[in-house]
Amino acid sequence: MVSVSGGATRQGRPLRVGDTVDGTPLELAAGARLHLVHGASARAWSLEGPARLLPCEAGAEELVLARGTLRAEPGSGVRPGAEVWIGTPYGAVRYAEAGATLDVGERQLAVRVSAGRMWFSPLGGAESQARPLTASATFPASPYRLSLARALEHCGRDASAAEEQARGLLGTSPRPLGERAAEHVRARQRAHASCVSARATALAATPDDARAALELARHDAAWRGVPERPAPEPPAP
Repeated sequence: MVSVSGGATRQGRPLRVGDTVDGTPLELAAGARLHLVHGASARAWSLEGPARLLPCEAGAEELVLARGTLRAEPGSGVRPGAEVWIGTPYGAVRYAEAGATLDVGERQLAVRVSAGRMWFSPLGGAESQARPLTASATFPASPYRLSLARALEHCGRDASAAEEQARGLLGTSPRPLGERAAEHVRARQRAHASCVSARATALAATPDDARAALELARHDAAWRGVPERPAPEPPAP
């Protein structure tokens, strides 16, 4: 963390410049400002309260934003193949290089892209695939914002699909491996989007839901995991 002003706390204690905030929920009061820099990649973000967020859990370039205003700073920490994921209760936003402002409120998610391109994967609504964002876009609470139970359902479904796709890569199939691998990548992206959005939905809940946290951890392990290769069949006698 590079700078902080106003009321900003972690587990009820005031935040201070230089604190490590890996995986700990933060609360910003109205008017509070926070500037974060990822310790390994130098990615940078600015946040304004009132806000509640979970930054960089397990060192990932990922922010879970239950509410508040986030500014993604262009030109920071950019490197080939590396993307930032931002989970909101409305869906997930990801980008490799972009400048943008995200406002997460009770009634809508507003995204204003000033440079580059982002991708939005909705949690609810009729859309099922990620859509590009290159300008301004607004996503209202209905239909994009779901209850915690439904958000967990989406996460679990997509995590199971990604896990199944991963198992399919280890078995024999008449389909080309490259085709199956591409499907697995898409399934993992969808699971990542659903689960980081469900995490934001859980973070927005009051009080915190311990059962939801356990369920999210189980789903994350499913889609992120590498299945064991099946044991070879014994030779025929």
